[in-house]
Amino acid sequence: MSLERVEGVRGYCVLEGPLKVRLVEGEAEVTGKRLSAKEEVVIPSAKATLMEAPSGAKVELRGSGTLTKLDSSTIPKGWIELVDSITKGPQVVFALGSMDSGKTFFVTYVANKLFERGLKVSIVDCDVGQSNIGPPTTIGLGVLERQVVFLEEVQPLSAYFVGSTSPAGHLLPMVVGTAKLVNRARGLSDVVLIDTPGMVYGGPARAYQFYAIEALSPDVVVALQRDRELEHLTKQLKALGYEVVELQASAWVRQRDRSDRRALRERAFYNYFSKRGVVSHTVSLNSVALVGSFMGSGYAAPQEVVSVVEAMANSKVEYCELSEDSVVIVLEARPSSRDFYANVKEVFKDKAVRVVVKGFERSLVVGLMGERGEFLDVGVLKGIDFRGRRATVATPLKSLEGVRALKLGCVRLGEEYQEVERLEPGFI
Repeated sequence: MSLERVEGVRGYCVLEGPLKVRLVEGEAEVTGKRLSAKEEVVIPSAKATLMEAPSGAKVELRGSGTLTKLDSSTIPKGWIELVDSITKGPQVVFALGSMDSGKTFFVTYVANKLFERGLKVSIVDCDVGQSNIGPPTTIGLGVLERQVVFLEEVQPLSAYFVGSTSPAGHLLPMVVGTAKLVNRARGLSDVVLIDTPGMVYGGPARAYQFYAIEALSPDVVVALQRDRELEHLTKQLKALGYEVVELQASAWVRQRDRSDRRALRERAFYNYFSKRGVVSHTVSLNSVALVGSFMGSGYAAPQEVVSVVEAMANSKVEYCELSEDSVVIVLEARPSSRDFYANVKEVFKDKAVRVVVKGFERSLVVGLMGERGEFLDVGVLKGIDFRGRRATVATPLKSLEGVRALKLGCVRLGEEYQEVERLEPGFI
């Protein structure tokens, strides 16, 4: 149900979508962005942000979302002090925080305030699951050309394909991809803000945060926390000599449940593909390689090896590939023998063994890679003809000229570009 109403606001309020807000009169800011007269902003479903109107304003509201008035600002004093300090010095800022600590809101707010002061600001979005700059499965880089309410309004300038909507199991490409984009951003702007995933607990999370910070060597690490939940990280970072600024998280930040996160991710995938339009391309695997997996790194197995595998599986082999350290087997049907996997591992005991069934590749997200691993776009793999050495991919990229490889991801999408399966790293 769409509701239209006009409200007077003075002070501070939280806007929660779905909602369209138009400034009728007065002065107001949303996420630190100063609104112009009659300007309209959209708050999507499952998102919320802060409006500030200290001198009073009148706004027109449309939609079923809410406007909740607050007694005081939810922007901690330390945030403004940080903006002042960044203006004078730090160039690379690493935002650290747990899930739902408001890192993205913080980065957006600070970026808007720095932009307002005349600084050129780059943002590196490392949250591959809740991507705002670029599609999910990628780390995105954008340069602020104007103030924005949400980071998804920032045009992606470059990206790095991780291939999953979770950093877990992909820590090395997460660190490498972030480092590549931050290095590029340094030459484009006065300040680089890094929005990181909320992965802060457990061994892999500690490793990711520490090695990312070591690789990037940021001028300042901002730890957003409600209490002392990041002390296990900040204590050691300080001991290593990094400048760590511990800031209070904004009190209003909306706690998202799993369904909200999934809805936002699906909307991001859908918007990325549907709004740009998708073209289907068929490419020769003799000229465009498969990378990012064991598949594509070896050579076609001789017939005698194929025959052995078929006998063990009691199934035809669609494709079999050998390399020095691996064997990849694509069967036409699932093996009928319960002992097949144990037997094939015994035969190829010195190699990593990957067994899949024909059609495994359908609807996998792939990265379209150019010279020296440059990210060109993402696509959805429609199928591979192993015997004809051809692959079909649907992508917004209109021409595949310059594409040197398809980098296989670990996410499968449905017909409406919704995520239907997340596969284990190294599954093929």
